[in-house]
Amino acid sequence: MVDEMRAAGAPAEEIDRWQREAAQAQEQVSGEVFPLDCRRAVELFLAVDTQWRTHVAGSQLVWLGLDYAGVEVALKRLGMTPTPAEFADLQVMEREAIVALAQR
Repeated sequence: MVDEMRAAGAPAEEIDRWQREAAQAQEQVSGEVFPLDCRRAVELFLAVDTQWRTHVAGSQLVWLGLDYAGVEVALKRLGMTPTPAEFADLQVMEREAIVALAQR
């Protein structure tokens, strides 16, 4: 995953943070959840990280969500075709990212 993050242009501090959080999550994983369950969703999410719709409200940047037309083009050009379930996982990540970005 680190190689994919680097290839997507993620900053070193974000990669380090991801590795720390992944290690912590690994310690908390129960027998029902496996770390690779969400790998494809993360790959898709990172592949379309430039396809956000935003809006400026006063002095704040508001993250509205992914531009699905741009997402489709980006994934197609990368040769990635998500299944309906994988796309639904991508949308879960999108919703969670919107919440996290709003807290910045």
